[in-house]
Formats: sequence, C-alpha cells, structure tokens
Amino acid sequence: MKLRLFTFKNKTRFLPGLISILSFLTCSSLVCLWLFDSDLKITLGENMKFNSCVAVVFSALSLWFLKDKSDSNKLWKIYTGKSFAFLVFAIGLVTSLQYLFQQNWAVDELFVKDYPSIRSSIFPGRMSPISSFCFVLLGLGQMFLDIHPKKIKINVTSLFLIPLALILFLALVGDIYGESNLFQIGPYIRISSLTTVLMLLMTFGVSFSRPDEGPIRILTSPYLGGVTARRVLPFVVFLPIFLGWLSLRLKDSNHHSVELALSILILSIVLIQIIVMSFTAKKLNLVDQQRQELMILEEEARLQTEYARKELEDFFRQTPIPLMVLSGREHRFTLANDSFRELVGQEVLGKTVKEAFNAEEAKDFLTILDRVFKTGESYVGHEINFKNMRVDVAYVPVRGSNHRIKGILGYIHDVTPQYMARQRVETLADDLKLAVHARDEFLSIASHELKTPLTSLKLHAQLMRRSFDKNLSRDLEVPSMKSLILQTDKQVSRLTRLVDDMLDVSRIRSGHFKMDREYFNLADLVQEVLERLSGQFEKENYPKPIIKISETTFGHWDRYKIEQVLTNLLTNAIRYGQKNPVSIKVEDLEDKARLSVQDHGIGIDPEVQDKIFDRFARVGNPEKISGLGLGLFITKQIVTAHEGKIWVESKLGEGSTFFIELPKHTAQQSIAEKHSG
Repeated sequence: MKLRLFTFKNKTRFLPGLISILSFLTCSSLVCLWLFDSDLKITLGENMKFNSCVAVVFSALSLWFLKDKSDSNKLWKIYTGKSFAFLVFAIGLVTSLQYLFQQNWAVDELFVKDYPSIRSSIFPGRMSPISSFCFVLLGLGQMFLDIHPKKIKINVTSLFLIPLALILFLALVGDIYGESNLFQIGPYIRISSLTTVLMLLMTFGVSFSRPDEGPIRILTSPYLGGVTARRVLPFVVFLPIFLGWLSLRLKDSNHHSVELALSILILSIVLIQIIVMSFTAKKLNLVDQQRQELMILEEEARLQTEYARKELEDFFRQTPIPLMVLSGREHRFTLANDSFRELVGQEVLGKTVKEAFNAEEAKDFLTILDRVFKTGESYVGHEINFKNMRVDVAYVPVRGSNHRIKGILGYIHDVTPQYMARQRVETLADDLKLAVHARDEFLSIASHELKTPLTSLKLHAQLMRRSFDKNLSRDLEVPSMKSLILQTDKQVSRLTRLVDDMLDVSRIRSGHFKMDREYFNLADLVQEVLERLSGQFEKENYPKPIIKISETTFGHWDRYKIEQVLTNLLTNAIRYGQKNPVSIKVEDLEDKARLSVQDHGIGIDPEVQDKIFDRFARVGNPEKISGLGLGLFITKQIVTAHEGKIWVESKLGEGSTFFIELPKHTAQQSIAEKHSG
C-alpha cells in the first residue's frame, strides 16, 4: 500500500512546472494585449490589470526556477527564482502602501494607460487592494522557500501561503454566490475572477513544489491519513459550494420554496457524506486487512530472519578460524568469535581497535584498516608481527544497501609454528652453507699449510737416505747433520701445531672443549712462556721483549690453555711485528687480571678488526704468512670459556695491542666460596 501511495507524490511532481507554464502563457498573452490592442482594454481592465498580469508572470518565472528542490545546489537558479519572487512582493507592497496611505505615486499607469471609461475609477490602472495584499503574501512565500530558521519549527512558507489560500478561496466563493463583500473592499476595485484563479493555481504550485513540507505533506502522505485526506477533501471543499449554489438557483427560479431548497441541500449533503463515508470505510477496511496480512507476513519474515541470524551467529561463533567484524571509521568491534577472543586473549566487543590494543600493537593494523575503509580494496597480509606472534590477516570491506562501506570483516590466523619452523630451516640452511664454505676454505688452507712442511720433511729424508745408501755418512759433517735434524724437528713441530689447532677447533664445535682449572700465578706463566719463546725471538732478530708484570696475579684458570693463549699472541707479535720491540704487560685489577701484548708492526685495518677472531681469518698476504688462521679464533674461545673478554686496538702502520681480561674466580666458584664461608 505504501508503494502505491508513494506513486501519488510522483504523479504530482509535474504540477508546479505545468502551473508555472500555464500561468506564464496566460498572463504574458494578456500583457501583450494590454500593450498592443487598445480595443480589448475595456474587457481587460474590468478583469485583470496590467500590473496584476506582470506580477503573475514574475511569480510563474519564480516558480519555474524554484520548482525542483534537487536543484538547490545550483545557486544561480535559486538567486534567479528568489529575484522574481522579490519583484512580485515589491509590486504588491507598493500598491498596498498606496492604498494604506491614500497616495498616488504614479506607478499604476507607468507603462500602460487604463481605458478612459475605466479611468473614472478612484485609482485608474491600479489592482484591487485584495490583489495587492495577496501578491505580497505570494512573493514572501516564494522568497522564503527552503528557508528553515532553527528557532522556528513551523514552515515559514506556510505562514504566508495558508492565509493567501483562505483569502483567495473566500473571494472565489463570493464570486460564485455573488457576494461582493468577499471579493471587494469598500469603494475600491474588486479582485478579478481570473486573478483569483491564477493566484490559487500559483499557491498550489508553490505548495506542491515541496510536497514533504508544510500542510501539503498531509495530502501527499503515503499513509492512511494521506489516503483519507485525498479522498475526502474534494467532497468537503467543493460539494458544499456546489450544493449551496444549486439551492440558490432553485430559490431564484420561483418554482420552489426556500424550505424545499434547504431540505434538498441538507438531504444531498447527508446522502453524499454517507456515500463518501461508506466508500472510505470500505477502502480503509481493505487497507487494514492488507495491513494485518502484511504484519503477519512481516512477523513470519522476522522470525525466519531471526532464526537465520542466530544460525549465522552460531556458525560465526563456533568456526575455528578467528573472525571479527569492525564497524565505522573508528573500527569498533561489533562481532568477534571465540577463536578470535582466544587468539587476542581478551574481550573486545564494543571496543575500538585503539581501545582494545596498545598503540604499538594497533599502529600497523590501523594504517591497513584505514586504507581498506577509505579505498574499499581488500587486503591480505602474511606473517605480520602481532602480540609476539606471526599472523596471516585478510580484511574485506562490508558495504550497506547504499553500497557505502559500513565496516570491515577481518580474518586472523596464527602461523607462528610455521613461521618458526621455516626460520629454523632457513637458519639450518644458512649454517649448512657456512659450514660447507668453511670446510672448503679449511681444506684449501690446510692442504697448503700441510704441504710445505711435508715437502721439506720429504726432502730432508731423501737427502739422509741417499747419504747413508752411498755410505757417505762418515763424510757428513756434524754441523750439517745437526742443521738437517733441526730443520726436520722444526717442520715436525709445525705439523704438530697445525694438528693441535685443528683438534682444538673440532673440540670447540663438538662441545668437548673442557676446562681443567687450577690456582696459579699468571706472572709465573708469562715468564715461562717468554723463556720458551726466547729462542724464536732471537732467531727472528727481535730485541728482548719489554715486560711489565704484577708479580702476584693469582687466579683459577686452565694453565695449559692460558699458556696456549700466550703462545698464540706472542707468535702473532713475532709474525707481524716487523722486528720491532714487543711489549707484554700483566695487571692485577682486584677481581680480574688483565694481560696485553703489543707489537709495532703492520697493524690491522679497522674494517677487519671485528673479523680477525673468526675462523681462518689472517692479516696480511696469506701467500707470504703461514698458518691456518685459527690461532685468534681458538684464543677467543679459550678466553670466553674463562668468562673473560678479548679485544684489539690497532692502527695501520703503527702496530696492534691485544687485551685479555680474565676473572680470577668464575661465577660458580664465587657462589660456592660464599656458601662455604
């Protein structure tokens, strides 16, 4: 029923335009006749004055420009329509003021002179005072169209159109019944019938241009009140007028008495009202029956919808995939299933994303959500960091019936186990690559380093075998034999050292790098190592090392491994010191001992200082300097195993200083001593 009644409003949309065209054509024709045809002035002057015609033309033009409320964003139409309405108001106001103050400002015949016989009236060329006042009301009604002051709840245009319609209706009734008091004021000219009809049409046109505003909205309503008003109003308005006119005609005919005419009038009114009431009741019963049926259907649909909604909510809530629905630009949680609440570890319904999570957690998600809400494009993300987890997310915009975005449907899935497993696989793969690279590098270096002493040993062995085979041993001089044996011993020692380094690396990687701690004086150990390496210093033409030692530096350390550290550092100093003095220093720092070895050799490039403690790292040209590059790596591992630290300070061309700090007691030993004490 509502759909059917709604079509009434659609059917009346053409009325404002049609009324404006008819009024414009009628009055513009009359204006032309006033201007160019003097013979019709008598008829025109008695029916509609020139000023009235012009005012109706302006009112019709105003209605044409203001008839569509949908054009309210086109300002030029609004200004044009309101300008013509102001002209209507001005014409009516000037004429009304002349009547009010009994003045003649010579504007009534400014463009056209009245016909001589009509000029005998009090004010020739002037419209009636009723017409002027009606034009004031009509102009104001059109000027205030679409103006709604906040403090006034009543439609402003209706304040002018309602009294205008009443005045014109009274004038029309008076014209029909011949009662001059209803269409004429005193001795002044009456309002013409044509002016009354045209202004009534303009009043209806302005009202129907805004069917949802003012009293006219009752007539255009799609509900039962509107239906009743549209069906009853014609009978209420026009039937009494017609029956009254008919009774007067019967009375004037001299064939019927006044009592008969009055009886016929009353009987006709009663019969017609009964017919109208019966027809309206029948229609209202039909509408009410349809309404009841629609209510039943609506209730059934509501129950079905409620059941479907409950099933959907149960499915949504029980699904194992974490799901949630956000609404509005503030991204407020309106739905969240159990899986989602379990994932985030809290209740989020009714909260915004900012309220549910801290700023750091919500920052990246808010950026994504804002982009999805603004652009309407879905988003899929993988392995995003969220609350110490890695999650896959998907956001899809939710649109309403008007296709505008209302919210976002979100999906979050915890992929932390898969992410960690992949990270482990990638780490193992990287370690494998490094191990393979280290193996290849080690084999290359080891083969090169082992080849040199083995070749020398083989050569020495061949020389001795040839000498003995030819029975020339007696001819060999003792110094030569001694030198040969020393060279052989040197190469064997070198091989032993290489093998020991490789064994140490193997123990470190396998976790079998054990510590055998004992309590001893570090200063004594330094003296022993220097004494053992004194021959190597002399052989390499180094001056005697500069020693600064704290004589009593005791601690719990692995004596053999600390000796290995000292040997590696001093050997490196001899290897890279370029024959310059080497300094060794031991300091007692209460709970720890500091050992430093300084040379004044080639130095180390700052870019590689952090890498010299890695496996196979060597300073200088590998082809000129022997060794596997494992000494400093093993040294660092030994120092670390003692819970100490090692570092280097060096400048290119100025030499290097290696520092080692060793705690005198390990953390476990300190705890044990405290408990025993």
